[in-house]
Amino acid sequence: MRDKITVIIPVKNGEQFLSNCIESFFKQNIPDVDKELILVDDGSTDNSYNMLKKHEGVGVVVLRNNGTGIIDALSTGLNKATGNYISRMDIDDIMPEDKLLRLYQVLKTKHVNVATGKVKYFHYQKKEIGEGYLKYQNWLNGLVENQNFYKDIYKECVVASPNWMMSKSDLKNVGGFEGDYPEDYNLVFKWYNAGYKVHGIDEVTHHWYDHSSRASRNDVNYKENSFFELKLKWFLSVDFDSSRKILVYGAGNKGKVLAKKLIDRGHEIRWCSNNPKKVGKNIYGVILISDRDSIQEMNCQIIVAIAVESEKKVIRQRLEEYRLREGMDFFFFS
Repeated sequence: MRDKITVIIPVKNGEQFLSNCIESFFKQNIPDVDKELILVDDGSTDNSYNMLKKHEGVGVVVLRNNGTGIIDALSTGLNKATGNYISRMDIDDIMPEDKLLRLYQVLKTKHVNVATGKVKYFHYQKKEIGEGYLKYQNWLNGLVENQNFYKDIYKECVVASPNWMMSKSDLKNVGGFEGDYPEDYNLVFKWYNAGYKVHGIDEVTHHWYDHSSRASRNDVNYKENSFFELKLKWFLSVDFDSSRKILVYGAGNKGKVLAKKLIDRGHEIRWCSNNPKKVGKNIYGVILISDRDSIQEMNCQIIVAIAVESEKKVIRQRLEEYRLREGMDFFFFS
């Protein structure tokens, strides 16, 4: 039986983008492999649904979301997918012409669960890409070059949400798209928990459109607090050693948020800072201690919640000098 790739695209008020996105799907050339496009309208209030219906035909399915939001839209599409391989896209992005072929080839030759590649942001009006997005692009592409996707999993989502392919059976084995927001990050955590292998190819397989109305910039589900909640949930579920206490490293905004969430969950924490002015202070009922005086002596799992990159490099080096292992003894949450 021939393989088939299903691409699922949730659509909400995407009329200005959808023609370019759908055209990029039709340009995909994959010899001896069938392809299917499932477009799921997620309660659009513009003319998106009517425009999508004009594309409906052989190999193109248009649906209305059975629920509300991206997770429900993706799940609606997955339930109707007939392909044995699944990929997803965002309606405001574009696929390079060989994207599906390249990702499919990885899955067929590398014996991995998930295929991905590099990303490149663009802007239709040739405006400059935001500095934060460029940093994220370069960070993601660095993970592809190093082939080490889970090392920094508690820092940020390590695979771009619309830039992967996997078998439908593997996707369903981890519960599909169901779960918490941010849905892309949650899915990667499910891969991590299942021990799925990810392989990235050293070429751009996704063109990401940077614009002010992206959900990642505006939807409350993608605010920083949602990311912190998700990281903490998965850490406590997958990597937390209940025989050890947690040491929060850092007393800035990120450290305070993390400490408060752990305390609210009933965890007795230790808390240290590399800022002498904060050592000895009582915050949330915990006395801050010096990082230099305490780390080597404690049998703790350390969560580093410091935002400044230069400081993180120094901290990582110090922890490694104490022969502590990243991913077992210490974790970076920023």
